[in-house]
Amino acid sequence: MIELNRLLEANAKQREIDALTQRNAQQAAEFQQRWLWTLFGNGALICAGGAYFLLHLRRSNRKLKILNEKVRRSQNKLQATLDAMPDLLFELGLDGRYYSVHPPQSSLLVAPPENLIGKTVFDVMSAESAGACMSALREAHETGTSFGKQLELKLPHGTFWFELSVARKNVVAGREPRFIGLSRDITERKRMEQALSEREQRYRGIFDNVLDTLYLLEVTPDGRFRNLEVNPAFEKSSGISNTELVGKFIEETVSQEIAELVTAKYRRCIAAGTAIDEELSLDMPSGLRHYHSTLIPVRDDSGRIYRIVGISRDITERKQMERRLEESQHLLRQLAARNEVAREDERRHLKRELHDELGQYLLALRLGISVVDLEFGASNVSLREKTLRLVDMVDSTIKVVRDVVTSLRPAALDMGIVSALEWLAGDYAERTGIQCELHLREDDIHLDDMRATAIFRIVQESLTNIVRHAQATQVNITLEQKSECVWLEVRDNGRGFDPSQRQEKSFGLVGIRERALLLGGKVEISGTPGWVTVRLEFPIHHQPMNAVET
Repeated sequence: MIELNRLLEANAKQREIDALTQRNAQQAAEFQQRWLWTLFGNGALICAGGAYFLLHLRRSNRKLKILNEKVRRSQNKLQATLDAMPDLLFELGLDGRYYSVHPPQSSLLVAPPENLIGKTVFDVMSAESAGACMSALREAHETGTSFGKQLELKLPHGTFWFELSVARKNVVAGREPRFIGLSRDITERKRMEQALSEREQRYRGIFDNVLDTLYLLEVTPDGRFRNLEVNPAFEKSSGISNTELVGKFIEETVSQEIAELVTAKYRRCIAAGTAIDEELSLDMPSGLRHYHSTLIPVRDDSGRIYRIVGISRDITERKQMERRLEESQHLLRQLAARNEVAREDERRHLKRELHDELGQYLLALRLGISVVDLEFGASNVSLREKTLRLVDMVDSTIKVVRDVVTSLRPAALDMGIVSALEWLAGDYAERTGIQCELHLREDDIHLDDMRATAIFRIVQESLTNIVRHAQATQVNITLEQKSECVWLEVRDNGRGFDPSQRQEKSFGLVGIRERALLLGGKVEISGTPGWVTVRLEFPIHHQPMNAVET
């Protein structure tokens, strides 16, 4: 039992040992399997991590390459921009010291770029120009920017003007402030400004000293007119000061009546679209003024008239002189009319005296001589011869008196204008041998004595001129009475003349025109080689000047 028990115990221990061995072997196998899987997993993880790292590194390199390319392009673009800039670029300190310089043209620098670095503006510029630079730096330091400072530099190849712009640069706190300066060459602009200033001075000298009134108007989009500028002559003529005019609309500076008149004139200028000339009378604060105005429209780029230039000449004195001259001419015509009436009255009186008094005396003298001849001539031959000669002499004197009476005022004129012209045409043809024809559009034309006498004298003067100058062979006289006027024409086939050229001692034509004016009519004298025509037209119901005055 003991042996069996020992054997059983040995078997049991052996089984325990085998089981433990088997379990150890199984655990060893499991451990080996786990270790292999762990090793395999860690290797895969390491490989994945390396691959991910390599991929990320590749992507980073690619991004870095792209960023480097962008930086390079930006640098190239910035460099191209700097190279294309016509302005000088500086980096300066608050003390005016140069830290960098980028000149598009080294000829615009007071010194080569390498000689400027480390120097201050006072080292390379005049005190005045350096002061302008420092003023711009201080302003930029206080406000951040500075614009518009101008400075003059004397360079080796001439004097140049520059405009300086300065901006404060962002720097790390505690570091010295830096500034970016931009200097633009404005020499050409300064020259243009100087030339413009000189032209402005010349313009202002003319504008302020010209005797004519000058003004500039703005045409607003709503069609109103605003005074932009007026010269001293305008102020003096109108009696309105510059401060009351400039910047104000027309209706704000003058009365409504004047505003309506001048506004209508300005609108006519706009409607015409070109310069216009007009005369206008305005009751200004300085009194009644007369102007001859020229208005010139000015167009903008779109073609709209947005300005009007006005040039007005004060013709008040000229108008006053013209009025006095017209009054003088009117008085002279009144005097001429009175003289004409007095002359016609004197002619009537002389005609009556010659016809009645002298004619009777001559007739009585002839009868007396004839009685003497009848009583004593038969017995005294010598006496008869003398009486016959005396009778012939008296007959000649009677004929002379009759001619004088006729020349003073033909008896036919007392019978009307038609009878007078018929007698005049016949007598003219008989005396001169020139064919003279009278054409009447109506059988009878009734005119008062004053108008009939004026027409008769005009025709008579025309026929006298034809005999003296025309060398004509035919004359046609036409008289026609229309509804409200009388029309007369005297036409000859002479050598003609140019009525536009003043004829020496042509008082006959002057007399014709004056008589026409006295009748309230108009006369037209036209001449061509071969024909000369005098045309007269006057209203029937117009009261002649001498009738008005008398």
